[in-house]
Amino acid sequence: MEFCKYVNLQNVSDHLKSEINEISKRWAGFTIDKRALERAGLLTFPEETLKDHQRIVNALEGKKPTDHKRIIFKFSEDEIKHYERVKENKEREETYERVEKGLKEFEEFLEIVTELKKEVDNQLKK
Repeated sequence: MEFCKYVNLQNVSDHLKSEINEISKRWAGFTIDKRALERAGLLTFPEETLKDHQRIVNALEGKKPTDHKRIIFKFSEDEIKHYERVKENKEREETYERVEKGLKEFEEFLEIVTELKKEVDNQLKK
């Protein structure tokens, strides 16, 4: 790679190092989140539980969030419990997918920045 002759390569190297450190910290945070989600595990539910969840979802569809509580309380305790368990599990699944995507993006970024830092450091040695 060709570098601009006016660029202070030592500053570039230092900046890239700090970027690598910052993204590495964020990667570690996402890894912790991923492990916690894996430990919590994703659940599978009996058909009845899923049907209860879907009934409430259908009842809430198109309604104002302010009306949700009133609508939910029309259902039995078991139906509400099933709805909440499935909802929480779906939220965990979505979070896990976001974490996985974030980790991949961090890893790609780290690869690019690390390669660039090596190039800059090699240029500094010349």
